[in-house]
Amino acid sequence: LQGLPTDELSIQNAIIVTKASRYGLLVDPQSQAKNWIQHKEKRLRTTGLHKKSFKTDLEDALQHGLTLVVEDVGEELDPVLDPLLEKRFMNVMNTEGSWSRTVLIADRDVDVGETFALYMTTKMANPHFTPELSAKVS
Repeated sequence: LQGLPTDELSIQNAIIVTKASRYGLLVDPQSQAKNWIQHKEKRLRTTGLHKKSFKTDLEDALQHGLTLVVEDVGEELDPVLDPLLEKRFMNVMNTEGSWSRTVLIADRDVDVGETFALYMTTKMANPHFTPELSAKVS
């Protein structure tokens, strides 16, 4: 189970997060989800919304098809994530003449690697996410 607790709720939540079409926002006060993701994913980058390197970490993970874990998010997310969460991807022809998928991150088109994945975690035990945010994530 790759470090996942064996209770039924944890297993059901893991299935939802891995099969959903939207990116996961995990309520994780005991860091169980974080540990599970670290066991599950091989090419992993971890960051936080308040880190100076956040935008660079995001762009790097996107371009190289890494799994990005954004830790300790609050009840609101940085608007820079909106195009990604809303999957506003564009297909563009690159300089080699092949098509690539891009997303607009802070006024810059960034290539999206095929294996890119995003998880966000919060340590708040009972967060009050807005309906708008809840509609964008799993």
